[in-house]
Amino acid sequence: MKNIDIKDFNQLEVKIDYDSIMDKYSKKAKNILVVESPKSNRPNRATPYSQGWTVNKRLTKKGSERVIWNETNWQLTHLLENGHFVTNVSRHIVWVRPRKHIKQTYLSVKNGYIRAMQKAKIKADLK
Repeated sequence: MKNIDIKDFNQLEVKIDYDSIMDKYSKKAKNILVVESPKSNRPNRATPYSQGWTVNKRLTKKGSERVIWNETNWQLTHLLENGHFVTNVSRHIVWVRPRKHIKQTYLSVKNGYIRAMQKAKIKADLK
């Protein structure tokens, strides 16, 4: 390893490959959601709820972030995750129990993601 003089720090370029880790774990979470999410069996839907999950990469002032959301039935995610009231045929109001598929996916991917970020390789090169 090369010794670096304190004067050379302004010429030091440090790279940490967080983007590839974020891509890997966001795709993993998306794939889990496709398998674990409740299936939409309605014939009038063009694409089922479980197939609508997508990952978007956004650049922010702090860096980049990944957003996993349901592109086809985005309104349904809140209702399924938290439960909701519906009116059935006989005009009774019925509570539909929540199906916690998003939070379970988050919890299953979270620990592996944190460990991967902590073990990320740091590359330091002089310009």
